Amino acid sequence: MGGFKLRRKQLYAMILAGALATGGVPVTAMAADAAPETAGEETGDFGSSEDTDNSAAEEQPTEAPAEPTEAPTEPEQPTEAPAEEPAEEPTEAPAEQPAEETTETETVAEENTATGIAIINKDAAGNDVPDYQPSLQAAIDKVETATADSEATVIEVSDQLALLSTVTIENKKVCIRAAGDVSIGRADDSFKGDMFQVSGENASLQFEVKDDGKLTVSGAFTDTSITADGSIVKVTDGSFGLFSNVILTGNNSSAKGAAIDCTNGQIALAGGTITGNTGANGAVYSDSDILVQGTVIVKDNKIADVQANVYLDKEAKFMITGELTDSEISFTHANAADGWQVLGAADKVESSVFESAVTQFGYDTDEYTLNAADTTTKTVTLKKKADTPDPDPEPTKDFLSYKSGTLKWTSHTAVSVELSNTKDCKWYYTYVDSGTSEAKNQKDV
Repeated sequence: MGGFKLRRKQLYAMILAGALATGGVPVTAMAADAAPETAGEETGDFGSSEDTDNSAAEEQPTEAPAEPTEAPTEPEQPTEAPAEEPAEEPTEAPAEQPAEETTETETVAEENTATGIAIINKDAAGNDVPDYQPSLQAAIDKVETATADSEATVIEVSDQLALLSTVTIENKKVCIRAAGDVSIGRADDSFKGDMFQVSGENASLQFEVKDDGKLTVSGAFTDTSITADGSIVKVTDGSFGLFSNVILTGNNSSAKGAAIDCTNGQIALAGGTITGNTGANGAVYSDSDILVQGTVIVKDNKIADVQANVYLDKEAKFMITGELTDSEISFTHANAADGWQVLGAADKVESSVFESAVTQFGYDTDEYTLNAADTTTKTVTLKKKADTPDPDPEPTKDFLSYKSGTLKWTSHTAVSVELSNTKDCKWYYTYVDSGTSEAKNQKDV
C-alpha cells in the first residue's frame, strides 16, 4: 500500500510542477491552497486512494429507517424479558439497527464479488471497503460530480472487461486501478468508437495498477482489417494520467491519436507503455504540453506503415517534471522549424536530470533532429538536417546543343551554325584569328 500512495504523491507533484513551469494552472491541478496540510498525502485529480471516508457512515442513517419491519422480530422473544416494558423497545430498536444493516451489506457484497468491479471507499480505520458494481459505467455514474478540489474516486477492477460501448467520464474524477493482471478490450468488432471519453473542466481519468498488477487496454479487433473511429482515450477539457505497468495498444483508428486524443486537455505520463497503435497522426495527439517523468515508452506506433508516435500540435511541448529513466519517446511537431522549442522542464528539475532526459527523446522523421540541451534555460529546440547529397545523381543534361553538320562558311569572315536549346538562356561566342589562340571578340546572344 505504501508504494501505491507514493505513486499518487509523485503524480500530484508532477502536475503541480508542470503548472508552475508554464505559468498557469493545468486542468488537473488540485486546490492545494484549500487543503495544504493534506496535499502531501492525497493526489487530487489523478486518483487519490483516500476516498471519502464518511460516505458509508452517511448512508447508514438514511438506510436505518427503511428497516422498521425487522424491529418487531425482537419483541417476539418472550422468554428473554417478559417483564420489560414493550413501549421502550421501539425507541431502542433504531439504535441497534446499524449492526444488522452491516451484516446485510456484507452479504450483498459477497454475492457480487464475481463482477470484479468495485468502488473503493474507506472505513474509519483507513481500510478499503469495496462497493461492488455491475459494470464500469455503473461505477462511474455513482461517483459524485467533481469540483476543483475534490478527490478522485478509485474503481478497482480484478476481472477481464469487454466494452460494448464508450465509457464516459463527464465532470467526474476517476482512477481505474487494476488488481492483478487485467485487460480491457472491445466486446466485438461492431464497437468502433472511443473506448473512454473524458470531458469537463474538472474531469480526470487515471490508469494505474495495485501492487504488482498489470493493466492492458487494447483497441484491437478480431478482424484486423477493421479501422476504428475513435481512440482508446479521448480527452476534452479534462485530463488523463498513466502509471507504470499500464499498456495502451492495438488500436487501428482514423482518430488523430489512436491511443490518446487530447484536445484542450492535459496528458501526464508518470510511466506506462504506448505501442502497436495506428492513427491519423500516430498514437498520441496533444495540442497542449505533455508532462513526463519515470519510465515512459512510446514507440512502434504508425501512420499507415510510417513510424508515428506522438504528434504535438500548436504550441505543445514535452515538460519534464522529474527524473526520466530507461524511457524511449519519439515524436513529431506540426509546426516543426529550426529553433522551435519542443522540450522544457519544471523549475525543480536539476540540469543534470534534464540533460539525461533529453537523450531519451527522438524525432520520428529524418528531416529534423534535436539540438543539444540548453541547461541555462532548460529548453531543447529542433534543428533541420542538412540535405544529404544523392550518392548516384543523374548526369546533367545540356540545355544548349550544336546540330552536327550545320556549320557553313558564308564568306571569308562569316559562318552559320544551327543550335537548339531546352530552356531560356543567354549564351556567348568568341572567335580567334587563324594560327592564334587569343580571343579577338566576344558577343552575347
